[in-house]
Parts: sequence; C-alpha cells; structure tokens
Amino acid sequence: MMNRLNRAQTQAQGQRLLAVGSARQSIVALTITPTYGVEYERRKGASTTSVNGPIKTFSKENFTVSVFGISTTFVIDKPPYTDDAHTRMKIDGVVLTRVDAQ
Repeated sequence: MMNRLNRAQTQAQGQRLLAVGSARQSIVALTITPTYGVEYERRKGASTTSVNGPIKTFSKENFTVSVFGISTTFVIDKPPYTDDAHTRMKIDGVVLTRVDAQ
C-alpha cells in the first residue's frame, strides 16, 4: 500500500514539474511558475475569469489554487504530452499548447 502511495506521489511530482511553464489556447492562458504559483485567465464572450495564486494541492487528476480561503480546482483531463512537436495538456476540457521555451 505504501509503495503504491509513494509511486502516485512521485508521478504527481513529475507531472507537476512537466506542467511548469506557459500554455495557451484562444480563450485560455495558463502559467505555472517554478515556485508553483498559477496565473490563469479564461475569456467567454465579454467576461473574463482570472485566478492568480499558489497551488495548494496537486495530484494526477487535478490541482487546487487557494487565495484568501477561496479555492479553485482545475481538472487535469490529460497531463502534458507531445503532439506534432508541441507540448500540450488538457485542463478543464481545453487543450492548451505550451508557448514558452522548454
């Protein structure tokens, strides 16, 4: 049991390291900093949703950002992967393409 838990934690840590950087799509911009801060912006019509703060929890399935006691959970639909020489990941149903140097 403990070995399985350690393996899951190691996989989540590796996934978190792969996720560090900036990724975009036409309506979403996401940056995860090396210190695991998040800068997120999603546009829908005339409205914009922004979340900026530290990652409180990170697992293979999601990560949570918490600011002043208010938490937002982002679902990791597909962890970082390479497709057509681009690194992509799917967060909250949106495929994002990495835009920073790797």
